[in-house]
Amino acid sequence: MAPSGAKAKISSGEPAASRRRGGCTGGRGKWYRYLLVVNSQKARPAQRSLIVAALGRGLSLAVLIGLAVAVAAIVARYLDHRIDPTLHVSTDVIGYPTFNAFNPSVYVAYYELAVLVFPAVCVASFFGGLWVWRRLRVPLPVFTDRRATRTVDAADAAPVQPGDMVAFLAAGARLGLVGGILGLAASIARHDAPSTVWRSVLLAAAAYIVVIGAVSALLARRRSKMRWQVSLRTQMGRLNAAGACLTLAGLLAASQNTQVTVLSDHTVHHYAWMPNWLGIVVVAVALLLTARALRRARSNPTAVARVERRLVFLVAVPVFLFLGLAFIFGELGNLDAFETGQSLTTLRLVQAGLFPWRDWISTHGILEDAFQTMFTSAAIQDSNWGTAAGRTLLVRPLCLLSFYFLAYRVFGKRWLLLAPALGVLLLVTELGYVVIFVRFAFWPLLLVLLWFVLERRRRRLAFGLGAALVVQAVISPETAYCIPAAGLAVLGSDLYATGWRRANMRLRTFTATLWTALGGAAVGAVLVVVLLSQHALGAFVNYYTAFAPDHILTGGLPHLPLTGKYLMELLVPIIAMLVAFFLVVAKLWLRARLTTLDWLLIAAAILEFLYYPKFLDRADFHVDAVFATCVPLLIVLIGEAADLGLPPLARLFQRRRRLGTALALAALVAVVALLFPIAVNPAVTQAPVSYRTTVSSEPRFAALGYATANALDPTLVGDVSTLLHAYLPAGGHVFDFSNEPAFLYYVLDFRPSTAYYQVSIAMREVIQKDLISQLKADHPLFVLFTQKQLGIPGWDGIPNMVRHYDVSQYILSHYRPFADVHGQIVYVLDTATVPDPSSLHLPLSAPLVTTGLEFLGSSCDWRDAPNFLSVRPAPPSPGASPVAVAVRRTGPTSLQLTLPAGHRWADYRWIELDAATKFTTSQMTIADRPSTPTENRAITFSTLPTGPTAYRFPIGACSQWPGYGSEPLQLTMSTAEAIGSIRLIP
Repeated sequence: MAPSGAKAKISSGEPAASRRRGGCTGGRGKWYRYLLVVNSQKARPAQRSLIVAALGRGLSLAVLIGLAVAVAAIVARYLDHRIDPTLHVSTDVIGYPTFNAFNPSVYVAYYELAVLVFPAVCVASFFGGLWVWRRLRVPLPVFTDRRATRTVDAADAAPVQPGDMVAFLAAGARLGLVGGILGLAASIARHDAPSTVWRSVLLAAAAYIVVIGAVSALLARRRSKMRWQVSLRTQMGRLNAAGACLTLAGLLAASQNTQVTVLSDHTVHHYAWMPNWLGIVVVAVALLLTARALRRARSNPTAVARVERRLVFLVAVPVFLFLGLAFIFGELGNLDAFETGQSLTTLRLVQAGLFPWRDWISTHGILEDAFQTMFTSAAIQDSNWGTAAGRTLLVRPLCLLSFYFLAYRVFGKRWLLLAPALGVLLLVTELGYVVIFVRFAFWPLLLVLLWFVLERRRRRLAFGLGAALVVQAVISPETAYCIPAAGLAVLGSDLYATGWRRANMRLRTFTATLWTALGGAAVGAVLVVVLLSQHALGAFVNYYTAFAPDHILTGGLPHLPLTGKYLMELLVPIIAMLVAFFLVVAKLWLRARLTTLDWLLIAAAILEFLYYPKFLDRADFHVDAVFATCVPLLIVLIGEAADLGLPPLARLFQRRRRLGTALALAALVAVVALLFPIAVNPAVTQAPVSYRTTVSSEPRFAALGYATANALDPTLVGDVSTLLHAYLPAGGHVFDFSNEPAFLYYVLDFRPSTAYYQVSIAMREVIQKDLISQLKADHPLFVLFTQKQLGIPGWDGIPNMVRHYDVSQYILSHYRPFADVHGQIVYVLDTATVPDPSSLHLPLSAPLVTTGLEFLGSSCDWRDAPNFLSVRPAPPSPGASPVAVAVRRTGPTSLQLTLPAGHRWADYRWIELDAATKFTTSQMTIADRPSTPTENRAITFSTLPTGPTAYRFPIGACSQWPGYGSEPLQLTMSTAEAIGSIRLIP
């Protein structure tokens, strides 16, 4: 019978159990209590008034939220109509936006509306409405300050002591997991067929459980000081910890069984990417460290269990993931001379001892273009096939493991969540969503390090975080956003610890921030010393100052169709950022304590917010990159959801532990069962055959490795090599203006004459001038001006001679056409005296073409670029001056252009057209005569009503211009324009 005080409390509307449990009934909370009361037939008027008040508060809150969302939507919609889709720029960059009068900044404006304006207005409207609501004296829920002590390491915290049956089931599951991984390794070593893999895995797991259980039982009986069951679990934990270390031998087994079978002669080539000595050392070191940890744990069951869990989830499970995700493939298709060629060329330059930034410039960073290729070529083979196989065999699994380690740290002791999380990760990968991005491969691990810094507050950890952030930014420039992301999280955490009070803000309260900055500064100082010693500091600074601006103008594109996978990858990061923002704002408003996981969420969201515009700057497949960088944010959000959702569930089932455990296990089994056939099953069954492949024949070209017969035309390789080597020794300098570095610098093994081994990055005028200065210093004998088979002589519809107008003009002014061999048009230095190639009687498979080379490339199309071009002609040299062109109208839309006697078109580099009235939209074409199917004799450009009244552009960058000689040209227009005069400027 309850005491009278309790009866009095119940009569006022609050159950007695609420008083005993801190204001909640059975852990269910007051809202659940209101539902119980409203369903009760015996509810008293006082209780009903309490219900009405509670519902009124909830309704008021819902109204405020709805009004805030409505106001934010109205403001966003209004600003949306204010966005101007017209391009208004004056720039020295010729990219798709200026080439097609396309304004990519519209996408950035939409993005800012979605992730900045909408949430900011929404929050401001909500708190403004809250202020008004309180002025009207409308009751709202009261929230108390819950900030407390620092968080506890969730992964290392002592687990709740379960019942004996649950403990034995968990121990048996860990034993089965380790045994199954050992069985999978044995299947790989035996080359089992896919249909028998599961049988081997299950038999190995069962045998492992029986053997470890039996040995543990024998060892446990000898110990009389502990209860037998606890001793048995302790012995099982010790033996299983050693077994988890032995799973590392599975990597050695996979390495020794990685092989390629050549069908033509049945030769088997082995590619052991892990030396035997290294595998033995790794296993031995792991066993020694485990023995040391177990010795420290002694007979403490909790400590032994902690050591075992760490080894199972940090050693055995990663080994399983690596074995299941790694694979090797057979022959490669056509050589990607541009994209793949960047990393292959970098490999050759590093092998030649050339230093980055000073001797070569990488667009993707030295992590992807240099370190990755060096690693894969050393582990597998120095060839195009070897580097590609190394990416799928080594790099891809290691990148996915970085996500796993972050998930382990986020989920902590809730390790059961790792199973569905890994299933989702594997499923997303199987469905084609790109989650692997080498440039950001270390970002999940940096988040793990950030977690330790914020949790343990050790100076050396903060120092290491700052150092790691700077190193990451140097080896992969795009990851420089990691510095403000992690730095703001550390600074915010320090400020939060002061309670935002100025009186508490002392220098010692910002220890983590200061030591993080010190670590970054230390690495920066070392970097400066290294760069100075290599005379590369200026080039390093120029790399960051010259290449970063105007990125949106160099590559902006219209977005792909908003459907399917593309739409999902586009929206998921935005939704994740908004959820993170509102979650943090809600916690601050509720005065709930911000945990270490919250600061990880803030760091991951800031990075995604800063990096997402990369996709907006080029709205194509680059959406894969922003989706991949969003994966850590999604992992942290799942951890936040677990932190918010699992404690209420635990309280809900506090009195029904069996029911709660049964429901939790049923849900977990359902998720795993749903994902298992799709994600996990292929990883297990295909593991033994993933390390073996077949090819039709031995490599035709050592640089290509295993490749199909049509991967690279052997006559093209032979003829170009024969021609160039007739004048240049091996390793001679050649400038590539056609963006085919793999062919020229890797297959043929020439050397670039400038640091710009692929010219596509030289788009801003300052960069083009730097490239020209290097050409002047080196004076390469040959320039590969354009080609038709391998590289990209133009991209986004823009010919290289237009995009890189200054470089093209310099080449055409100092080099002359030399020969066309298999579509590769070669120019030779004007001042060089070399024999005519036809006089050498070279053994070529196809005859050389040596005449009319100026018209064998692409047409010189400027499209809308002159409307936005800000560059101006350089002051003319003494004796040179502009000249007026005689203009005679030959039709409504055609003009004849005639030079004064004694002049050639090639003597002038710029053309200027003045209109008597403002130009309209018209396409103009300049040519000496109509083009033929084998020739491109036209130079084209367009005028716009929004353009200038005088059009001026460097027409001397067109290869056709020197080929016109001095004969009259025809200017045709799609719309009749009143052109007043035309001038040529030297």
